[in-house]
Amino acid sequence: IQSTSQVASWSTRRRLDPALHREAFEEYAQSLLDLGAEEPRGGARDAVLGRWDGHVLYRSRLVELVPGENLGAAEAALEGLYRRWSAASREAGEEPPPRPTPYYAVLIADGDRLGRHLDGLRTPAAHREVTRKLERFAAEAERIVGRREYGGQAVYTGGDDVMALLPARSALDCARALSDAFGGLGIGEVTLSAGVCIGHHLDPLYRILAAARAAEAHAKQVLGRDAWAITLSKRGGSPVTLGGKWAELPRLTELIALYEEGELPRGLAYDMRAAHERLEGGGGLAELRALEGLRLLIQKGLRRASEAPPPRSPAAVLEAQLEGGDLRGLSRRLELARALTAFDGGAA
Repeated sequence: IQSTSQVASWSTRRRLDPALHREAFEEYAQSLLDLGAEEPRGGARDAVLGRWDGHVLYRSRLVELVPGENLGAAEAALEGLYRRWSAASREAGEEPPPRPTPYYAVLIADGDRLGRHLDGLRTPAAHREVTRKLERFAAEAERIVGRREYGGQAVYTGGDDVMALLPARSALDCARALSDAFGGLGIGEVTLSAGVCIGHHLDPLYRILAAARAAEAHAKQVLGRDAWAITLSKRGGSPVTLGGKWAELPRLTELIALYEEGELPRGLAYDMRAAHERLEGGGGLAELRALEGLRLLIQKGLRRASEAPPPRSPAAVLEAQLEGGDLRGLSRRLELARALTAFDGGAA
């Protein structure tokens, strides 16, 4: 099973080119060995890192690899690696790989109302057919999590249950793919709900796992099943939970795309949240909240006051999500979208 640091470093590792970056890494790895690190065991994990785990890319983990008196030299070697990677990328006319994010995700998914469906089956043959479908999903779920575009590690797939470690940026996309695959089984009205927690790779795994289970419970019990929920648990801040039905997930992915394209200002999520807090309470304030959101879009230069924004423009996307004066929901989606973009090496 991949370590949490290996999973968290996916956004950096997937941007590495063996032709540009492997030689510098091999020299860095030899420096670690010279400083007292143990030779890694097992087969190659990565085209550039080879048998080394992604934890060698984190300054905070070097203390686990080399004796204390050599820690400063190991840190200097790591800084040298990043300088060489950046130089090699720029010389080739490419963007340098980002430094690895310390955040990763735990995903928990589970079928909705499967027990009730099984109780309603009348023949052994019908039970066997559902069992075959669930076995097929378990195998497919493991393949989905491990796809190149998701970069995850399945911890457990059995029947309608999935537990996986995933890069922060790809976790919700993977969850949606799992939901689609489960829906394709055609088991009556049984659906899939998923909970995700994004946490720090050095935090105790049991805490992040517990938060992922709580997010799954939120998707089932609060959002009414056939839903997703995600908790962002960053060090130094309060956890933020967001969720909805699967059909609502594109509202978040639209915002992620806008951040990735550099179309949204950094402070917009904070400003929307502050506006919500000013106007919170009261029954007839939806129109006022919507107008305040519109004022912020004008203030941020995203749209003109005198004319409607062009279709599919950032302002048009944001206005559609402001319907009903949902400043709170939009601010949370913006906050999460910005974080997910930053976790993937973006400038958001």
